[in-house]
Amino acid sequence: GECGAARRILRLFWGHYVCFVRAAGRHVLEYAVERAVAAVQHRSSFEHVDLLLLPFHPLRPLVLLLTWPLFENNLAARERLVRLLWKNNEAEKYSHPLHTVVRNACSLLAYRVRLAWWCGRKLAESLDTLSSSSPEEEAAPVVR
Repeated sequence: GECGAARRILRLFWGHYVCFVRAAGRHVLEYAVERAVAAVQHRSSFEHVDLLLLPFHPLRPLVLLLTWPLFENNLAARERLVRLLWKNNEAEKYSHPLHTVVRNACSLLAYRVRLAWWCGRKLAESLDTLSSSSPEEEAAPVVR
């Protein structure tokens, strides 16, 4: 079926990939991480990074942590990275103590993105409220 075909394709991929990195004198995981980070750095479509990391699920959190600083002032890009590279349902696969550190760091980044968007919404709501109040209400001091 479909699952068997996917397994055959992945086996074929891994055979060719291992030959390629050996001939290039590269480490199997290092090369994948370097290519993924380079794709994010050049601000190519993040979906290409998703495709590149398809056979390398355990490397997704590492790529997220390595590329996070590239988007210091771009909350939308950080949100896309978190959505693409950090899937909470995959987090449970990482149970080794070192994986726990990576999992916690990625979860913290995902939380910070959610918190930043929440703060932005609250700020926008308060600005809307201030701009919709009448000038008389703003000018009149409240004396009790």
